[in-house]
Amino acid sequence: MAITRHAAADDAGHPAVTEEHERPEDWGWHHEWRRSTPVIGWVMTISMVLLVFGNHQGMVETWWLLVIAAAMAALLIRDRIKRKNAWRA
Repeated sequence: MAITRHAAADDAGHPAVTEEHERPEDWGWHHEWRRSTPVIGWVMTISMVLLVFGNHQGMVETWWLLVIAAAMAALLIRDRIKRKNAWRA
């Protein structure tokens, strides 16, 4: 942790602390969800498709659900290809 302490004191007599640079890993949990993100994404995509079988009367809801599910699937597939070919970049 790169915190520089100076000899100067504030009004209460405590030493003043100047923060030049602090990494997120130093103060909190910093993690990427590598396996969980695609799994949750596919579960949500399948749930969007399953919502088509509801009690709605019009076709507008059906089209919106299918378009959103297709967009989610396309983004998940693109992410999978991007992660697979990441070592080449």
